[in-house]
Amino acid sequence: MRISAKCLAILTVLLLPGTVFAQAVLTGTVHDASGAVLPGVTVEAASPALIEKTRSATTDGSGQYRIIDLQPGTYAVTFTLPGFTTVRRANIELSGTQTVTIPIEMRVGGIAETITVTGETPLVDVQNAKREVVMNKDTIQALPVARAVGALLNATPGLTVDTNGPALSPTMTFFNAHSSTANSTGVAGEGRMTVNGMTIAAARSGGVSSYVYDTPNSEEIAVTVGGGLGESDIGGPVMNLVPKSGGNTFRGTAFFNEAGNWSRGHNLTDDLRVIGLTQTPGIIQAYDASASFGGPIKKDRLWFYASYRNLDTQTAMEGITANANAGDASRWDWIGSPVNARLVQDRQIFIGRLTGQVGRNRLSFNSEYQHRCEGTPLKVDTQGCHKRGDAWIGLGNNALPFQSPEATSTAARGYFDAPFYVNQPFWTMPATNKLLLEAGYTAFRYNPIFGFPPPDGITNLIAVTEQSKAINPATVQRYAPQPNYAYRAVESWGWAVGKTDGWRVSASYVTGAHSMKVGYQGNRLDQLDQTIANDTQLGYRFNQGIPNAVSYYLPDFGRRTITKLQGFFIQ
Repeated sequence: MRISAKCLAILTVLLLPGTVFAQAVLTGTVHDASGAVLPGVTVEAASPALIEKTRSATTDGSGQYRIIDLQPGTYAVTFTLPGFTTVRRANIELSGTQTVTIPIEMRVGGIAETITVTGETPLVDVQNAKREVVMNKDTIQALPVARAVGALLNATPGLTVDTNGPALSPTMTFFNAHSSTANSTGVAGEGRMTVNGMTIAAARSGGVSSYVYDTPNSEEIAVTVGGGLGESDIGGPVMNLVPKSGGNTFRGTAFFNEAGNWSRGHNLTDDLRVIGLTQTPGIIQAYDASASFGGPIKKDRLWFYASYRNLDTQTAMEGITANANAGDASRWDWIGSPVNARLVQDRQIFIGRLTGQVGRNRLSFNSEYQHRCEGTPLKVDTQGCHKRGDAWIGLGNNALPFQSPEATSTAARGYFDAPFYVNQPFWTMPATNKLLLEAGYTAFRYNPIFGFPPPDGITNLIAVTEQSKAINPATVQRYAPQPNYAYRAVESWGWAVGKTDGWRVSASYVTGAHSMKVGYQGNRLDQLDQTIANDTQLGYRFNQGIPNAVSYYLPDFGRRTITKLQGFFIQ
């Protein structure tokens, strides 16, 4: 089945919001000691954050200047005009898409004279209507939370975050800003994740993905809670990551944390053991290790940045144990075993970035590769992306739908061994001090697996769902640890190929008092889903061991969803 949807949007915006590329703006009015405005003043913004070192503008007839497309960082702004003393304003902190207004007074004097003005960067953006929360790299590192998007979303006022927000390991997290509680559940949150201002999300799962967003190596993270106008095709909030990109000095970081059984307690009593509970919730083993390094290949011309991160989190899946009868075609009942279930989540992340300056052209490229490994094989001696333990297994589900390790098959639980790829080239050119040209492209490739069986998964037996957790007199154990508990085999599973592409071009014409931006954005979201039944194409339902229903499955059902979006805007 093929479903194709096309959408064309033409947006006219009267207020200038933050740019699509999520960069800051410096603006203000220059006047003399009498209060008269000064046209023709050269305004130059310099910062280590700029590979081209400086960006410049000239005040217009009303004495106003505006410099756009400024990377996050600390700036010094210099104002020069023949016959007037040069003025230098230092230590201006720019972040997010804010517009910082810096008015300047210049006095008559020699051009060789320089007055340096220091002061706090204005905190109130008086020119933008949007509501934005910005977290710089120091804030991100200092927060006592998991190094994951969900933790930062929970720290942002005005957002509603789903139950994955406080997860111990990075995972797909939905969020919204203004939906009611009932509506937010229905739409799964309208929030969107972007990197370098471009969406990286699953083709049909809203604006997020199970891809791990690289928050630890971000220069800053900006969350638009409201008022995002022409630069977004949705009305909900947007979290944008601005990645680190190197610089003119060599710098590196390393990080490691670790937790385990030694860092948690439990209240497991004999009374609880009698009813079958063998472990309590919490971290069994976890570590997060990363290293990054960046610097100049050629100063002021070519920078690089590279990072590596390895995550492993294993948490107890209380109430679930391996089925002692798993793989035995002669047995239809579930029997508990001493092998406890765990949630096992591993991720390896490799990132490389280049930023170059060629004449007026600034070129950058961001490439990321991730390998997702979750779950284990059923047997100790089977090779998988993660090895099973002698006394534990990395499969099972203790939330709806309840599943035994050999029957685990959901979008969130199962065996995952799949890659993610992100590639982003960008081009920016200030053609003049009034005209800025920009273009960018993002390709995101992934395999959203839905409960794929492990390498030794059981797919040739009829799966059973037991409705009752009463005591089975024949075994003196429960018929199942939870009602409607699936066991014996994987009933069906899903395999998918996702491809999302986004592109944009824009031109900004800026004077001191006025600015206009025109642009085009396009997206193509393509996902091919395949639902596969096990060899028997059957599923039985039991109540206290007595069959009362049978389900028949199609052997192979697929669907492909393609969505194309085209957007033109004038701001």
